[in-house]
Amino acid sequence: MKATEAFLFSHPVFSWSDWKKEVGDGRSEKTLRNLLSYYLKRGRLKRVDRVYCVVPPLTEPSTFIPDRFLVASKLSPDSVLSYHTAFEILGFANQVFTTTYYSSLRYKRPFSYQGIRYVCVRLPNSLKSNPFFGVVRVERMGMFVRVTSAERTLAECLDRPEYCGGFEEAIRCISSLPFVDEELLKAYLNLR
Repeated sequence: MKATEAFLFSHPVFSWSDWKKEVGDGRSEKTLRNLLSYYLKRGRLKRVDRVYCVVPPLTEPSTFIPDRFLVASKLSPDSVLSYHTAFEILGFANQVFTTTYYSSLRYKRPFSYQGIRYVCVRLPNSLKSNPFFGVVRVERMGMFVRVTSAERTLAECLDRPEYCGGFEEAIRCISSLPFVDEELLKAYLNLR
């Protein structure tokens, strides 16, 4: 049980594959599912779609709101926080949205949970061979999440401003960038 508790302490948000990989250690799939069920019933975990969120100690499960960036990063094995959400987590957003955008090779229907809307934007075909080009890893609550770089986010928001709150919000976010790596931007545009 100590390994399970250590996992829950170090993973505020996790997927079934994370759970199976880290806690599995010879346990059957049924045992692993029973363990998850036990923690869900005890109020130690909350489930958001197919993602499990650890409820912090001394927190009422009914009032706990999981970190939306961490949740979106686990909704798909190849999730990348993108568009306005990337500007938010990188610190260049003009506003805070209740919609969280992430990109993936596989499209998933949008859904809402506790007032947060999660929207998957399918990657264009030109990025299928290299979906993580222009992606950086950002630390969030002790975990690393994949986020589009400022340069890739700039290009994507100008291409699809509807995922950045419109053209005006996109320009405001872009104008707050202190610098842009022109070579990375050119390489990304060539790839697209």
